[in-house]
Amino acid sequence: MTTYKTSGQTIRPIYTKEDLNKIEAELERAGLFIEYRGHGGSYFRKLNPLPGQGFVEAPPHSQITRNFIDFKGERALNFAISKGWEQWFTPLIVSTRPFRGPNLSSDEAKINMASEIDSWESTAMCKTLFETLQKILPTNINKIIAFGLGQIGDVELISPMRIFDVQSHREHALVLTVARALNGRKGTNQENNVPVYLQDPAYTTVCKSVLSDTYGFKIIDGFGARGFTMVDENTLVMGHHPNYPLREIIADIARPAAMCWSPPNRELFENEPPRRKIYATDVDSVRVYEMLKEYEETPIPGFRSRKPFADHDNFQIEWMEEPFYDSVWYIRKQKT
Repeated sequence: MTTYKTSGQTIRPIYTKEDLNKIEAELERAGLFIEYRGHGGSYFRKLNPLPGQGFVEAPPHSQITRNFIDFKGERALNFAISKGWEQWFTPLIVSTRPFRGPNLSSDEAKINMASEIDSWESTAMCKTLFETLQKILPTNINKIIAFGLGQIGDVELISPMRIFDVQSHREHALVLTVARALNGRKGTNQENNVPVYLQDPAYTTVCKSVLSDTYGFKIIDGFGARGFTMVDENTLVMGHHPNYPLREIIADIARPAAMCWSPPNRELFENEPPRRKIYATDVDSVRVYEMLKEYEETPIPGFRSRKPFADHDNFQIEWMEEPFYDSVWYIRKQKT
């Protein structure tokens, strides 16, 4: 845990590994109540929305309602402080949402995944990424953890939403390229390859089986907090436009060896419509800015590192075919 001091102000972390582990344990216990620790240190209980359920997965071609962890960041804390509720503020709230089961068989998902990997690896962008990462990735990295890459077992094959599924497939393909580049840089053999962990509570049973059995990914089970507790100074963290404050969480709990995620852009956020400001999740914060002072931003030739248009709703289709578009690489500075 890091406590920051900036402009004479002490900034306490919001997230701790202890609280992340505790919320996972509470949900696994599936009791009538869930215990939280408030920002002031006091403990309190709230009713479990789905007591007795635990972790369940939706059967094929159906959906279930399941508990999930809703992460509240710096903006929510500032609002609580303005209302005098700071001692009761907790950045981890248990809520519910529907989760869909697979609509593809494992064989169908394998065919789609293999096709997108071939498509991605045939691009000049993939070659450039591989060559650049072999030069810049720190050799102390002993694991990769990627968050929220999306489903490959529940996809839209016909509708316009298909393009989002293409992106999910290509993001997994890109992570394979990253792992290959890192293993080449470290000179490891196949038996000692750096493990790649994936966390996405929306993964279906088909997603998990194909990603783990066919491609060797290690799936982090749970409700969405456990993967963060595994991040340390030897980790490469990857996340693309998550629907939770990924950068804030990492800023509080660790200093990874490297990260790939959206760059801070305070001016862009201030110009967003009010509705987008309310619902935006992984937004800039003081703690993120303080953390990034310890990193070098490393551009990858040929990749977009900024949104081409301020109005992000008017995206272009080719953005979605570029895995991790609008992301940059950060390498931790060597201590002097």
